[in-house]
Amino acid sequence: MAGADGGQVRFITERDDLKTFLARYNGVDIALDTAPFSGSTTSFQALAMGVPVVTWPWERMVSRWTAAILRVIAMDELIAASADDYVALAVKAAEEAGRWRSQRPAIRQRLSQSRLCNSPRWTRHLERLYHATWRRHLRTSL
Repeated sequence: MAGADGGQVRFITERDDLKTFLARYNGVDIALDTAPFSGSTTSFQALAMGVPVVTWPWERMVSRWTAAILRVIAMDELIAASADDYVALAVKAAEEAGRWRSQRPAIRQRLSQSRLCNSPRWTRHLERLYHATWRRHLRTSL
């Protein structure tokens, strides 16, 4: 497994309740985003638990969700530009697992204080979209 000990990689197939699922992140050093479809929700959950996520965005939007989240919380150093870069970033993150583990509270704080977790702001934005949609409907239905 590319130099990893057998005990360092686990494939989990059982379903857990949310609390147990999130608690599993306490045993994770780094998360690797999936390709060609980005993790999105799972990446957000990992970051919410303070786990860094290495990603490689492709051209399609479905591969860019994790990169967008990382950019919002100023963690661009985990965004790869190529396949080789993705591997290099993953290896580097694994080698620096102790440093990343010490940064977990800061990662959680960055995410929780970001615009991604600002519910009132998101709600106001959604309300503006609803109003704009309603106004457009009224204009076109007359």
